[in-house]
Amino acid sequence: MNGTPKIEISEEAYTNLLMLLSQHREYNCVKFSYVSSCCKNAKIDIILDEISKEDFIKKYNDISIVYSQEIKDKIKNIHLKYENFTFMLKCEPFDKSLSSCSKNGCSGCSGCSKGCSQ
Repeated sequence: MNGTPKIEISEEAYTNLLMLLSQHREYNCVKFSYVSSCCKNAKIDIILDEISKEDFIKKYNDISIVYSQEIKDKIKNIHLKYENFTFMLKCEPFDKSLSSCSKNGCSGCSGCSKGCSQ
């Protein structure tokens, strides 16, 4: 266990998340979920969801941000911004080998020749 990830959200991303949550009242939080991907890159998805008892919760002004134990264990920082009508996430793992291609972890990965772009 490494600890709680530091979460940074740009003002524009925050405003757009609040708007989405107000338009979709069936959800009460923003959830970050860990996605395993080609070459062991650390990737995070963002969705609107409902808080469950397994989630870790972090309040960010008026928004509840939730995430799993896997994010808590593997991700050091999450940066969320909104640009060109889309949300963009950048995460920094605790284990730097999760953020780059390694010869041992890339068997069958077509993206490795392109710098693990998948």
